Amino acid sequence: MKLFIKSVTTKTSLYYTFIVTLFSIIVLLSNTSAENISLDPSRVLWFLPFCICFAISNTVLKYKNIESVTRWAIHSILTITSAFLFIILPADLNTSSGNFMGIIFIIAIYLVGILLSAILSSRIKKSIKQDNELKSKKTKSR
Repeated sequence: MKLFIKSVTTKTSLYYTFIVTLFSIIVLLSNTSAENISLDPSRVLWFLPFCICFAISNTVLKYKNIESVTRWAIHSILTITSAFLFIILPADLNTSSGNFMGIIFIIAIYLVGILLSAILSSRIKKSIKQDNELKSKKTKSR
C-alpha cells in the first residue's frame, strides 16, 4: 500500500505540474492584452483531482496481477470520467451539446495518448530486444 501511495503521489505531482504549465501557456498565448491574462485559481484547482484519478488509473495499469482487460477498463473509465467531472463540467459549457463535444474531445485525446504510448512502448521494447541480441552476439563471438 505504501508503494501505491508513493507512486500515486509522485505521478500526481508530475501530471499536475505538466497540466498547469500547459494550461498557463495556452492562456498566455490565447490572450492578446495584458489586462485579460488571468489564470482562474478555481479552474487550476480542478486539475488536481483529475491528476489524482489519472495517477491512480496509471498505477493500476502497471499491476500485472490484475487481468489486462480489467486494467485497461479501469484505466479508460477512470480517466475519461475524471476528465469529464473535473475538467469539462467546471468549464461551464452549459449545454448538453457542449458537454457532448467535451466528452468526444476527451475520448479523442485519450485515444491519441494511448496510440502514442503504444508506439513509443513498442519502439522501446524493439530497441531493448535489438540491444540484447547485439550483446549476446558479442559474447558468443569472444
